[in-house]
Amino acid sequence: MPDRVHVSRMRIVQKKRPLRLAYLQGVEQPIPIRLHAGVKHLHTVPFEENLPSTLDYVAAGVAGCMTGVLAGALEGRQIPSHPDKVTCEVQGIFENIDGKALLTKIHLEYRLKVPKGEAGDARRALQIHGDHCPASLSVKRGIEVEWNYGLTEE
Repeated sequence: MPDRVHVSRMRIVQKKRPLRLAYLQGVEQPIPIRLHAGVKHLHTVPFEENLPSTLDYVAAGVAGCMTGVLAGALEGRQIPSHPDKVTCEVQGIFENIDGKALLTKIHLEYRLKVPKGEAGDARRALQIHGDHCPASLSVKRGIEVEWNYGLTEE
């Protein structure tokens, strides 16, 4: 059994549907979670303001991690990753599966600016970075979800 290295703790508070607030331990501001116009037609709960959905955060988390790992792999090869040397356009692909909008693919399109003569090292960093990204590996392998509850009648 692997050694546990961290437990992410948070509290989710349901506000007026569909708004939820995620309070992450150690982070001052709550993270709003709602819906956006791209998936609005699949839900019956009306909303006015577009905010990221839970699956948008999943896609952004994976893309953010992969981009950071790539930047680290480049810097390990003495190739600068900033300012604005590494950018990434991301598409989180949602598909209607059994009436639910499921995130089925995350597509990343990197734009790299590297010094002359460094393209080979940059390509090698690109080839290996996915194997070192904890978020991407977690999603690919599947994440066990378990739950319990407490119930109070008022």
